[in-house]
Amino acid sequence: MPPKGPKAAPKAAARKGPPAAMLAKLKQHMERQKEEEERRLREAEEEERRLREEERLAEEQRKFELAERAKEKQRRKEEERQLRKDAKKDVRNGALERMAAAGFILPDVDKIREEQQHVRDKPRHKPEPKPREKTQVAHPKQVEMAAAPPEEEEGRRRKRARMMAS
Repeated sequence: MPPKGPKAAPKAAARKGPPAAMLAKLKQHMERQKEEEERRLREAEEEERRLREEERLAEEQRKFELAERAKEKQRRKEEERQLRKDAKKDVRNGALERMAAAGFILPDVDKIREEQQHVRDKPRHKPEPKPREKTQVAHPKQVEMAAAPPEEEEGRRRKRARMMAS
């Protein structure tokens, strides 16, 4: 065996950890994951916004439909009231129509009704209240009646006698 020469020096110590290419790949992967997560969050927020908008529109539509139904109901009530009112007029006018068909001469009923309505609506003047001559007192004083003069007594007797005679 040949003589052994000096041993070679150990190789330079290799860097510990993954090589730079691997680190770059890992960074790129992490960035993609982060972007994907942000995209998912944005999509979720947009979906939530869209759902809230749909709910708001649905609520507005419901309120609008309720208002329309209420208007329609009010309109139907008004029509029914008008029909009942017209039916009452028809009942009154029906008798007049039958009389006219029978040959009766009829007055202008509408004109008469308008005049009556005008008279009813016209304010009436109330007579002014007459003033009271004496007010009633809680504790009236007793007044003694003075004897009537003799001429008045004579006049009263004559009146009584005339009334008795008649």
